[in-house]
Amino acid sequence: MSKPVVKQPGTNKKGLEWMQTGAGLEFLADLDQLSVQQQQSAVEVIVDWETKNRFAITNNKNQQVLFAGEESTACQRWCCCLYRGFVMHLTNSEGQEVIRTERKFKCCSGCCWCANGGCGMETTVESPPGNIIGYVRQLSSKWNAHFAIQDADRNHLYTVWGMCCPCQGVCCTDDLEYPVSYLSPPHELPPPPHELHHSAP
Repeated sequence: MSKPVVKQPGTNKKGLEWMQTGAGLEFLADLDQLSVQQQQSAVEVIVDWETKNRFAITNNKNQQVLFAGEESTACQRWCCCLYRGFVMHLTNSEGQEVIRTERKFKCCSGCCWCANGGCGMETTVESPPGNIIGYVRQLSSKWNAHFAIQDADRNHLYTVWGMCCPCQGVCCTDDLEYPVSYLSPPHELPPPPHELHHSAP
């Protein structure tokens, strides 16, 4: 596996200041919102050439808390597009990889109507890398994005319902919100972030 792409502390090219988070993930307990903004390359914008995705993850003070860099093959990016398999490396301000997620390619995945069967997308979450702490599993829905957040034993802990904007991109640049809700009474589970935001590039 190739070495993940990392960012250095300080101010990045987007002008975002890094939040000093330490080596672990304890800082996430103090955050009630995370925003994810894609950092598109000039090649992707000019010639519509699919490149490895890169994301800045920020808190509600617009401080960057994590950087996410995709690892995938060119063949899958060009031929499979949104349904490709990938590994996502999430690094902190010191360039340490603190979270790794992996999604295997499935030729039948992506359809929200039949996601409860074997065709649902699934992402494995590791922290530290090599130690599985949970899964994000696509669930069926009529239209909106629908996901289950599971622990390492595949117990369903949280549910995420995403908004749907079919013209997201050039025509629609509004942020998409992904509220995270409990599946069980709050006293049985650690509190999740209230919501996640995905910003259009």
